[in-house]
Amino acid sequence: MLNAYYLGGWGMYPTTLFGTFALALLVRATLAPNRPIGSAVWAALVATGLSGVLGFTAGVIRTFQAIQRLPEPDQFPVTLLGVSESMHNLGLALVFGVLAALLFAVRGLRERRTFAD
Repeated sequence: MLNAYYLGGWGMYPTTLFGTFALALLVRATLAPNRPIGSAVWAALVATGLSGVLGFTAGVIRTFQAIQRLPEPDQFPVTLLGVSESMHNLGLALVFGVLAALLFAVRGLRERRTFAD
């Protein structure tokens, strides 16, 4: 896991920051199911996804800039490697998205149980 984090580069840091913030807000909202989910949760989730896309895009751009200096036979394998490393940013954003979806599901179950009582 740490290797994937390293391979993703600088884009992993804002994705982790926004994703952790979003999950913290969602845990807080899950513990108080009668309170509405604020726009800060949605903003943090959008920022998580966008920072993952930004990290991916920056990595692909950097890869395309770097392959121009390589001999032609090495360009395709290095391009594949660079794009695969850049995809770690998207993967991390998706992990936070899945965890957020699970928290939304738990919150929904808690709301249903609260209203049934």
